[in-house]
Amino acid sequence: MNQEYFERCENYLLDKMSTEERSNFEKELTQNEALRSELEIAKAIHSSAELSVKARLKQELDVIHQTHFDSTKDNVEEFEQASRRNVIPAIVIGLLAVLLIWAAAKMLMNEEPVTQTIYAQNFAVPKLDFTYRGGSTDRFFQLLESSYEEGKYNDFIKQVDDRDSLLTSNPRLMLAKGIAHLEIGEASEARTNFKKLMENAFYRDQANWYIGLSYLKEDDVTNAQKFFKIISRSESRFRDQSIEILKKI
Repeated sequence: MNQEYFERCENYLLDKMSTEERSNFEKELTQNEALRSELEIAKAIHSSAELSVKARLKQELDVIHQTHFDSTKDNVEEFEQASRRNVIPAIVIGLLAVLLIWAAAKMLMNEEPVTQTIYAQNFAVPKLDFTYRGGSTDRFFQLLESSYEEGKYNDFIKQVDDRDSLLTSNPRLMLAKGIAHLEIGEASEARTNFKKLMENAFYRDQANWYIGLSYLKEDDVTNAQKFFKIISRSESRFRDQSIEILKKI
C-alpha cells in the first residue's frame, strides 16, 4: 500500500479536500493507474467497515431490545451502557474485515498473469551449435556460442547484427537471435526472426512454437491461440504441449 496515495484517497472519500484539491485529485486519477488502484482499495475498506459496524450494531441492539429493554429509567440506562460496550467489538471486527480486504486486494494486484505462468512452464532455451569447423569465421562462431550459452543475450545480438548477412545462410543463428530477443523481453523483435524461419520447412515447427510463446509473453492470448492451434493439428513434437496450453487459455 502506498501510504501517501492512501491518505490522499482517505481525504478524498471523507471530503476533507478543498475544491481545488479535489479537482486536481480527480484529474490525476485519469492519468495515474496506481492512484486509481489505491482509491478502489480505500473505497472497499470504507464500505466494508461501515457495513460491518452497522450490521454488528443492529444485531446487538436487536438482542438487547428483546431481552433488556424496558420503559423504566433503570432499563434505559442499562440499554445505553450495553450499546456502548458493544460498539467496541463491532469496531474491532470492522477493522479486521478491512485488513482482510486490503490483504486480498494486494494479493490480486500482485498475482502473476496466467499467461506468464504458462510461458515460464513451457519456454526453454534450446542448445544450439553455430560453429563452422575449418572456416575463417570459426573463431567468430565460437564467440557467438559462448555468448549464447552464457546468457549474454545483448552481446550475442550485437555480434550477430555486426554480421547480419550470416543470418540468411544459418537458420540456427536466426532461431538463436529470436530466442535472445525473447529472453531480454523483446517479443516483437523475436517474432521478426522466427517468421523468417517459416520459409525453412525444417525450422517451421519451432518457428510456430516460439511465435506462440512470444505472444503469451505479451499476454496476447488471441494471437497465441492461432499458432498453438496450428501446432495442435500437426505432428509437431510440440503438439501435446500446445494442446495443454490451449486448454488453459
